[in-house]
Amino acid sequence: MKLVVIYPGRFQPFGQHHFKAYKFLTAMFGPNNVYIVTSNHTNNIESPLSFNEKLWFMQNFIPLNKIEMVKNPYKAEELLKNFNLDDTIVIFAYSSKDENRISYTKKDGSPGYLQPYINGGDLKSASHNGYIFVLPEFSIKYKGKNLSGTYCRELLRKFSID
Repeated sequence: MKLVVIYPGRFQPFGQHHFKAYKFLTAMFGPNNVYIVTSNHTNNIESPLSFNEKLWFMQNFIPLNKIEMVKNPYKAEELLKNFNLDDTIVIFAYSSKDENRISYTKKDGSPGYLQPYINGGDLKSASHNGYIFVLPEFSIKYKGKNLSGTYCRELLRKFSID
Protein backbone atom coordinates (compact mmCIF):
# COMPACT_ATOMS: atom_id res chain seq x y z
CA MET A 1 0.00 0.00 0.00
CA LYS A 2 1.01 3.59 -0.63
CA LEU A 3 1.69 5.75 2.42
CA VAL A 4 0.66 9.42 2.58
CA VAL A 5 1.63 11.47 5.63
CA ILE A 6 -0.05 14.85 5.83
CA TYR A 7 1.30 17.67 7.98
CA PRO A 8 -1.59 20.17 8.11
CA GLY A 9 -1.53 23.65 9.53
CA ARG A 10 -1.97 27.37 9.19
CA PHE A 11 1.82 27.99 9.18
CA GLN A 12 1.44 31.70 9.97
CA PRO A 13 4.41 31.87 9.35
CA PHE A 14 6.25 28.63 8.61
CA GLY A 15 9.03 28.60 11.22
CA GLN A 16 12.03 26.51 12.20
CA HIS A 17 9.88 24.47 14.60
CA HIS A 18 7.65 23.51 11.65
CA PHE A 19 10.72 22.61 9.59
CA LYS A 20 12.03 20.42 12.44
CA ALA A 21 8.67 18.63 12.54
CA TYR A 22 8.76 18.13 8.76
CA LYS A 23 12.31 16.71 8.93
CA PHE A 24 11.24 14.40 11.76
CA LEU A 25 8.34 13.13 9.65
CA THR A 26 10.51 12.58 6.56
CA ALA A 27 13.07 10.67 8.65
CA MET A 28 10.33 8.49 10.13
CA PHE A 29 8.10 7.93 7.09
CA GLY A 30 10.33 8.76 4.10
CA PRO A 31 10.66 12.05 2.20
CA ASN A 32 8.51 10.85 -0.71
CA ASN A 33 5.55 10.21 1.58
CA VAL A 34 5.27 13.48 3.54
CA TYR A 35 3.17 16.44 2.38
CA ILE A 36 2.50 19.83 3.91
CA VAL A 37 -1.01 21.19 3.40
CA THR A 38 -2.25 24.68 4.19
CA SER A 39 -5.01 26.98 3.03
CA ASN A 40 -5.18 30.38 1.41
CA HIS A 41 -7.44 31.70 4.19
CA THR A 42 -6.30 35.07 5.50
CA ASN A 43 -7.35 37.69 8.01
CA ASN A 44 -5.42 40.61 9.46
CA ILE A 45 -4.56 39.22 12.89
CA GLU A 46 -4.32 35.43 13.21
CA SER A 47 -3.79 34.48 9.56
CA PRO A 48 -2.17 37.41 7.77
CA LEU A 49 -0.23 35.38 5.19
CA SER A 50 -1.68 34.11 1.91
CA PHE A 51 -0.78 30.69 0.55
CA ASN A 52 1.80 32.26 -1.79
CA GLU A 53 3.39 34.15 1.09
CA LYS A 54 3.59 30.96 3.15
CA LEU A 55 5.02 29.20 0.11
CA TRP A 56 7.74 31.85 -0.03
CA PHE A 57 8.79 30.88 3.53
CA MET A 58 8.65 27.14 2.80
CA GLN A 59 10.22 26.90 -0.66
CA ASN A 60 13.78 27.16 0.62
CA PHE A 61 13.29 24.11 2.85
CA ILE A 62 10.53 21.96 1.39
CA PRO A 63 10.26 20.58 -2.18
CA LEU A 64 7.45 22.45 -3.96
CA ASN A 65 5.78 19.18 -5.01
CA LYS A 66 5.32 18.38 -1.30
CA ILE A 67 3.33 21.55 -0.51
CA GLU A 68 -0.36 21.69 -1.38
CA MET A 69 -2.97 24.41 -1.05
CA VAL A 70 -6.22 23.01 0.32
CA LYS A 71 -9.49 24.47 1.53
CA ASN A 72 -9.35 22.65 4.86
CA PRO A 73 -5.88 21.42 5.94
CA TYR A 74 -7.40 18.99 8.44
CA LYS A 75 -9.23 17.14 5.65
CA ALA A 76 -6.80 17.73 2.76
CA GLU A 77 -9.36 16.55 0.20
CA GLU A 78 -7.55 18.26 -2.69
CA LEU A 79 -4.38 16.29 -1.99
CA LEU A 80 -6.13 12.99 -1.26
CA LYS A 81 -8.05 13.03 -4.56
CA ASN A 82 -4.67 12.25 -6.20
CA PHE A 83 -4.54 8.83 -4.54
CA ASN A 84 -6.55 5.64 -4.68
CA LEU A 85 -7.87 5.52 -1.12
CA ASP A 86 -8.40 1.77 -1.34
CA ASP A 87 -4.65 1.16 -1.52
CA THR A 88 -3.35 4.15 0.44
CA ILE A 89 -2.73 4.55 4.16
CA VAL A 90 -3.24 8.13 5.32
CA ILE A 91 -1.63 9.54 8.43
CA PHE A 92 -2.22 13.09 9.65
CA ALA A 93 0.57 14.52 11.80
CA TYR A 94 -0.66 16.90 14.48
CA SER A 95 1.28 18.82 17.09
CA SER A 96 0.39 17.99 20.66
CA LYS A 97 -1.30 21.42 21.03
CA ASP A 98 -3.73 20.46 18.24
CA GLU A 99 -4.46 16.99 19.58
CA ASN A 100 -7.61 18.20 21.36
CA ARG A 101 -9.20 18.85 17.93
CA ILE A 102 -9.38 15.11 17.33
CA SER A 103 -12.23 12.81 18.23
CA TYR A 104 -11.58 9.13 17.80
CA THR A 105 -15.23 8.22 18.39
CA LYS A 106 -18.53 9.16 16.80
CA LYS A 107 -21.37 10.71 18.80
CA ASP A 108 -22.88 7.26 19.29
CA GLY A 109 -19.62 6.02 20.87
CA SER A 110 -18.53 3.83 17.97
CA PRO A 111 -15.03 4.22 16.51
CA GLY A 112 -14.62 7.24 14.24
CA TYR A 113 -12.81 7.48 10.92
CA LEU A 114 -9.67 8.86 12.56
CA GLN A 115 -7.77 6.58 14.87
CA PRO A 116 -4.46 6.91 16.72
CA TYR A 117 -1.42 5.84 14.71
CA ILE A 118 0.32 2.86 16.27
CA ASN A 119 3.72 2.06 14.79
CA GLY A 120 3.61 -1.53 13.61
CA GLY A 121 -0.14 -1.66 14.06
CA ASP A 122 -2.57 -3.18 11.58
CA LEU A 123 -3.36 -0.11 9.46
CA LYS A 124 -6.35 -0.05 7.13
CA SER A 125 -6.64 1.83 3.87
CA ALA A 126 -7.82 5.43 3.78
CA SER A 127 -11.19 4.29 2.45
CA HIS A 128 -11.76 2.82 5.96
CA ASN A 129 -9.62 4.83 8.37
CA GLY A 130 -7.22 7.71 8.65
CA TYR A 131 -4.63 7.83 11.41
CA ILE A 132 -3.33 10.55 13.69
CA PHE A 133 0.34 10.74 14.58
CA VAL A 134 1.05 13.19 17.41
CA LEU A 135 4.36 14.94 16.86
CA PRO A 136 6.78 15.57 19.68
CA GLU A 137 7.15 19.26 20.53
CA PHE A 138 9.83 21.10 18.59
CA SER A 139 10.54 24.45 20.16
CA ILE A 140 12.83 27.25 19.14
CA LYS A 141 13.71 29.97 21.66
CA TYR A 142 14.13 33.62 20.77
CA LYS A 143 14.96 36.14 23.49
CA GLY A 144 13.94 33.53 26.07
CA LYS A 145 10.47 32.93 24.61
CA ASN A 146 9.17 29.93 22.72
CA LEU A 147 9.04 31.01 19.07
CA SER A 148 5.45 29.97 18.36
CA GLY A 149 3.38 31.16 15.44
CA THR A 150 1.69 33.69 17.73
CA TYR A 151 5.03 35.11 18.86
CA CYS A 152 6.31 35.20 15.25
CA ARG A 153 3.23 37.21 14.20
CA GLU A 154 3.83 39.62 17.10
CA LEU A 155 7.42 40.10 15.94
CA LEU A 156 6.36 40.56 12.32
CA ARG A 157 3.84 43.24 13.34
CA LYS A 158 6.55 45.10 15.26
CA PHE A 159 8.75 45.19 12.15
CA SER A 160 6.04 45.80 9.54
CA ILE A 161 6.43 48.80 7.31
CA ASP A 162 3.41 51.05 6.93
